[in-house]
Amino acid sequence: AAAAGRSEVVRRLRSSRDAYAMQVEQMSGMWHQALEDQMRREIQATKGEFFSCQARQQELLEAARRQEGLANELLVEQRRAQEERLKLYELDRDVQERQAALRRSLAADRQALDARLCATAER
Repeated sequence: AAAAGRSEVVRRLRSSRDAYAMQVEQMSGMWHQALEDQMRREIQATKGEFFSCQARQQELLEAARRQEGLANELLVEQRRAQEERLKLYELDRDVQERQAALRRSLAADRQALDARLCATAER
């Protein structure tokens, strides 16, 4: 009876040890699965960051290209405005010179007319 009782204890102990070993294996498998799942999520998040960075880089490059184009256009328009301003100054100078010449001519004509009128009045 004692041997049979001991045999039962040994059988239960082995059964308990086997059940524990299976639980450890299951938990180990679950741990590895959870670790792999976490790594997959991190890979996906990293890929998302990668694509986001690429998109942002593209946006920045496009903005830089647009700004470069606008800067070139601004430079062209500034040169055109400067050229037109120079033309305006030259035209203004020409007009002032013509007006001054016209005033001198009118003054000379007036003096000549006044002189003729005085001469006519004196007769």
